[in-house]
Amino acid sequence: MNNIHRVNLSGGIIGSLVTSPKRALTKCLSEASENGEELVFVLPDQLNLFQLLINLVILVLTLLLWCPALGYLVITRPRSIATSVVGPSSEPAPVSTKCSKCGKSYGGDLRGQFCEACGNRL
Repeated sequence: MNNIHRVNLSGGIIGSLVTSPKRALTKCLSEASENGEELVFVLPDQLNLFQLLINLVILVLTLLLWCPALGYLVITRPRSIATSVVGPSSEPAPVSTKCSKCGKSYGGDLRGQFCEACGNRL
């Protein structure tokens, strides 16, 4: 099952001096890695009209010092046991095709061909 992590950033004068998107993403990914998760995708957060109005009000009230800024959505998934213990295989798995009707095996990828024994499409 995938997990979604929100990376929040700050805007305004303080946010531009203190917040680093690279550092925030690195921190989120290192925490996910410690929890046994691997990165799937990173999406930039999207701004809607309500958030824009609220951010403008906060920015005016704080005299341009701080406001919440758009961040990122980081999608991760748990690492499988096979890849975390053994690692990816250096050799490709042998390809074979098996007839679904009679069970006869053929070497190689023969999908779309016909079985010699029963005539079923592989």
